[in-house]
Amino acid sequence: MKSAAQHLLLPALFLAGCSDSTVPEPVPEQHQQESDFLSVEAKEFVLHGRSSVTVEDDIAEEKRFERAKELIKLKMVAIGWFIDQTLQTLMEDQDEEKFEVLGFGAMVKTNRTLAADIKQINGTSFEFRFDQIIAGELNLPELLEVELGEEFSIEIGKSTNEQMTELLLNEEWYRQEPFDPWNPDKVPAKQKETLFLTITTQEPTADASGNDHR
Repeated sequence: MKSAAQHLLLPALFLAGCSDSTVPEPVPEQHQQESDFLSVEAKEFVLHGRSSVTVEDDIAEEKRFERAKELIKLKMVAIGWFIDQTLQTLMEDQDEEKFEVLGFGAMVKTNRTLAADIKQINGTSFEFRFDQIIAGELNLPELLEVELGEEFSIEIGKSTNEQMTELLLNEEWYRQEPFDPWNPDKVPAKQKETLFLTITTQEPTADASGNDHR
């Protein structure tokens, strides 16, 4: 297992589509640059991760699985944010000029967690696995210093179950001190945790839109 290297480069590309019944608008020069970058230098990858949640002690045993699913939905919001912040920081360190000229940042897209991927590990704790789609350079695994399918880790912020519900736009718990700006070296050990990930390439699908928490 390796920790994420300080070399990750992900583009923040926002590609607009149109239906067959509409006439495409002229593509702005910057958007064309981004599209060219995606097709020539970048592709989609999937981060496969595992994490856990702990339900409250006073939750009835027969209701703990449903409560765990609620907490997982909340935690996945934060996981996406911390992955995004980690990747943006690494990308700026890697190539600040490209970041500024083309507006690239981390591109964390959809995520997926299935009920079948949730496992109770003790009376109140549940482990879950998830997939997080991102966009990155073709040689992203090499820059990460990992092989496809090899496990590595990053650090993310840790909150209480109550804090996880604080998701008012721009006032989310992870946008407060000591989490924002995100620098795990400056966060107390009790307020962060390790997230284990592996990276694979994303195969094209007919419909890859939207989150799928079940």
